[in-house]
Amino acid sequence: FAVNQMSDAEADMGGTELGGPLIFLSSKCPGKAGVPRVVFLLTDGCVDEEESLFEIIRKMKNTRVFTLGI
Repeated sequence: FAVNQMSDAEADMGGTELGGPLIFLSSKCPGKAGVPRVVFLLTDGCVDEEESLFEIIRKMKNTRVFTLGI
C-alpha cells in the first residue's frame, strides 16, 4: 500500500502538511480490533499547523504515533 502511494508523490517545495495523510489513514485503514496501530511519521521537521495536527492525532484512538524529523 505505502509503495503504491509513494510512487504518486510529488514535491512542490511547500510546507509539510501532515493532517491530510493522517486523516486518510484514520478513515481508510481502521486497523484491527485489539491491536494498537503504530504510525511512524517522517518529516523534514517544518510542520505547518501543529495544533490542528495534534488534535487529529488525539482523535486517532488505539494509535501510537512516533515522529522523526530529517
